Amino acid sequence: MQLSPIAANHIRQIPVELHRDFPRHSVPELEIRARSIAERLVAGAHFDDYIPLLVRRALRDRLRDGSSDLSRL
Repeated sequence: MQLSPIAANHIRQIPVELHRDFPRHSVPELEIRARSIAERLVAGAHFDDYIPLLVRRALRDRLRDGSSDLSRL
């Protein structure tokens, strides 16, 4: 499954938005982490309408927890 252009654009914006709340993490680092989460979510998704929201939530939760473990959702 591929993301729609709209969903992909939303996901590209997430790292910049989260960098404001988590400045100790660089935008490039957040881009890698967001892309990884998005790829895993899309692999099992039936709808891409919620993927940007889920990626943002998953990455934000990891940042809040101080976790660098990308393997858990």
